[in-house]
Amino acid sequence: MFEQLVEAVKHNSLGQISRALYEVGASIGGNM
Repeated sequence: MFEQLVEAVKHNSLGQISRALYEVGASIGGNM
């Protein structure tokens, strides 16, 4: 149960990081 929770947190954090990087890249590309 704990391991599943850790895996879920890892996947969620990775998804949030990917989304954040994508938004930052789109913002920089739009400014340029």
